[in-house]
Amino acid sequence: IEARDKNGCSPLHLAVKSGYKGSIREHVRVLVGLGADVNTADSNGSTPLHSAAQLRGFAGIVHELLQAGARIDQKDKNGRTPLHLAAKSKCLDNIELLVSRGANIEAVDADGKNPQMLADKGCNGWWAQRVHAEAIFTGAAADS
Repeated sequence: IEARDKNGCSPLHLAVKSGYKGSIREHVRVLVGLGADVNTADSNGSTPLHSAAQLRGFAGIVHELLQAGARIDQKDKNGRTPLHLAAKSKCLDNIELLVSRGANIEAVDADGKNPQMLADKGCNGWWAQRVHAEAIFTGAAADS
């Protein structure tokens, strides 16, 4: 279950990267049930959550991985968290899910960029501001 290909990808990585949404959720459940490590990293330091976070329509998979214990703020070799990749790929559902689950919106990658900086690029900042405001509101509500 933890075998690796030449790129360091486990079966769980490959299931997520296959891009076939219809059966991935079930494959993730089966692999996790068999003991697959949801936090195992490939040769680039990417986890299955990194892969799922940057794919549109994969919020269900992101949710499954988080439920199975995936570390929400784990960084890859470029210092990017799953939220960085979701922001760069403009995957709104994944961004909102990660933020609602406590992803660090201030995490800085190897280039000194946080997820909002990546999200603002080419989007006039609209949805990045929305996510940032939601995170602040959620944090403020938790503090009171």
